[in-house]
Amino acid sequence: NIPWGMMFVFLNDFLSQEKGLTVSDATFVVAVFGFGCAAGGIFGGYLGGLANRANRSYLPLFMSLTTFLGILPFLALLNDP
Repeated sequence: NIPWGMMFVFLNDFLSQEKGLTVSDATFVVAVFGFGCAAGGIFGGYLGGLANRANRSYLPLFMSLTTFLGILPFLALLNDP
């Protein structure tokens, strides 16, 4: 598992040096990523609570599904030309 603190430190450098974004554009992308993580944590916690209240066995399924789905946008970010 990647420590999330490392993502915020090195993603900016990766986007500016390897992907050719300006530093301000790379910083904006990292800021959007951070706000998405915060909003996803809050909203995901709410939905996870609903899943847990519906049936306790739904929570691990919800967690595995959302973890898998979270990979797709990040891969698109890394592989974007």
